[in-house]
Amino acid sequence: MTDREKLSKAVGLVAWGYIFIYFNINLGPLDILPNFVGYIFILNSLETLAIEEKSTILLKPIVYILIVWEILKLLNGFVALTPSGYIYSILNTIVIVVSLYYNFQLFTNLASIAEKYFCKQKDGLLILRTVYTILLTTVSVLGVIRINEDIMSIISLGLIAVTVVVIISTSAVLFGLKNSILKEQL
Repeated sequence: MTDREKLSKAVGLVAWGYIFIYFNINLGPLDILPNFVGYIFILNSLETLAIEEKSTILLKPIVYILIVWEILKLLNGFVALTPSGYIYSILNTIVIVVSLYYNFQLFTNLASIAEKYFCKQKDGLLILRTVYTILLTTVSVLGVIRINEDIMSIISLGLIAVTVVVIISTSAVLFGLKNSILKEQL
């Protein structure tokens, strides 16, 4: 397998990882596409991505944290593992901050790789990185502040629409990058 093929495969793992993270399909209490599997896919891509963009390997411990968190959330669906509201709130806030950093850095690294390989997805990755950061920050802040229910309903509909666009765009850009790495020649 050539270096380009390995890199393309690693980007494909990231793309599939986000499919698992973004799409929640449940069969009763069972999540058919559990988020932690998505993070495991991404974890398995980091060493190959780090060959092209060294700082990518720094995401490894963060991905382990996200895997553990997602497994705990999944187990909580079967067994009451949730700590008290205050402790859970603090832990959840920490995970949101970690997740913000992780997504921002991963998309920055992928954009850098796209630039090295002259792939057109570079700008899309940077835009998605920024939109995702704003989206997650907005959702997090809205979870803390009090807003009139009617206004919150309107805001929620807008956020749902933006989220759908981000999900579709992320899949298209990542799978596009996977294919472009194989096609583009230096």
